[in-house]
This record gives sequence, structure tokens and C-alpha cells, in this order.
Amino acid sequence: SGKAVKKTLKATITVKNPSLTLKAASAVAVGAKETVKATVKPASTKVTFSSSDDTIATVDATTGEVTGVKAGDVTITAKAGKTTKTVKMSVKTYIVKSVKQTKADTFEAVVLGKTSDLKASDVTVSNKTTNAVYAVKSVAVDEKDATKVTITTFTEFTDGATYVVTVAGTAVEVVVSDGVVADVTVSPVQIPANTDGTEIKAQTVDKNGVVLKDFTTES
Repeated sequence: SGKAVKKTLKATITVKNPSLTLKAASAVAVGAKETVKATVKPASTKVTFSSSDDTIATVDATTGEVTGVKAGDVTITAKAGKTTKTVKMSVKTYIVKSVKQTKADTFEAVVLGKTSDLKASDVTVSNKTTNAVYAVKSVAVDEKDATKVTITTFTEFTDGATYVVTVAGTAVEVVVSDGVVADVTVSPVQIPANTDGTEIKAQTVDKNGVVLKDFTTES
């Protein structure tokens, strides 16, 4: 009819606090970094982070990146609006991430932390089944990659068993060589005629490329 119509509608709106979930590693090494990942809804909600003790671990307030300072336990708090969630993290002097056997008496490990201070006494190798512990002869840190640590033992491991490599309280399991020779490598493979005193190096290796024995002779 051409007449304006005006109505008033009533609505009940409930405002909820943002939802927040956190995902984080349980430990971080001194000098290393781990990030606390936050999932928040609505996604546009700002999340801020804080550490319960900056002398043990600091955290970037915006990114959630945690840096280990010294050994101990710390709580990381994340806030989104009125929602607060926390995660607990342990700061360890070293954290061993992986280990592989390269020779019968040698392991190559990835270790986080200030590895320049790492000593042979900080590392042990033990049989998972018998719990027998074997002493470590030496540790060497790669000059270009400080996380790469070569561990040399007094014992040769060729029984195919599972061993536990422990670095300052953190451990990784590794199945060692079964000692069965799969190949022999020789260098050099060619020697010029009528030459004496050429050094020939040979190695026996297993199916996984683990060096079982080194041999050196002269032509």
C-alpha cells in the first residue's frame, strides 16, 4: 500500500572467549630453539607468549619461539583474549636427536646444545636387553655443523642387537651391524705398472654400508 513498516526484532547474542590449543616439544636444549605452535579461533585473534622464568628459557612474545638458556623446567603461557593455556618444557644441556652406526666402533649422532663442551664422559652406550654399559673413547664435533657429533667407542658392535646411546640423560636407540660382510672396497682400484710402495686401502662393509674392518697394505 506504499506505507512504511517498522518492526523491532530481539536477539540474544552470546560472546564466547577464543578457543586456543597449543602444540610444543617437551624439551629444548641449551642454546637451541623450539616453537610453541598455537591454534586459535577466531583465527584473527592475537596470541601472546610469556615464560615463567627467563633465566631458564626465553620465548618470543609474538612467534612463540622458545630458546633454552640453562638446564631446568619452565612453563610457557599463551594468551588469546581472555583465554590462557600453558605448556611445560624441560631445558636440557644436550638433546640427542638421532644416531647411526658408521663403523663397528663409531656412531654419528645429531646432538642439540653447546656441543663444544661435550665430553666422552657425557655419553654412554648400553645394550637394551642386557643393560651392559660400554665406555666411550672420544667425541668429535664437526667443524662446519656443530650438531654433528662422532662418537668412538672402545668396543666394536657387530652383534645385530639394539643399543641405547645416551647423551647427558637423553637417549636414542640404534640397531647395530650384524657383522656379516656384504662387500669389500679397495682404493685405488688401479696401480700403474712398475711402481712400488703404492698404499692400498681396503674396507669390509655390511649390507648397510657400516665399515667392519679397515686394511692398509703396499703394492
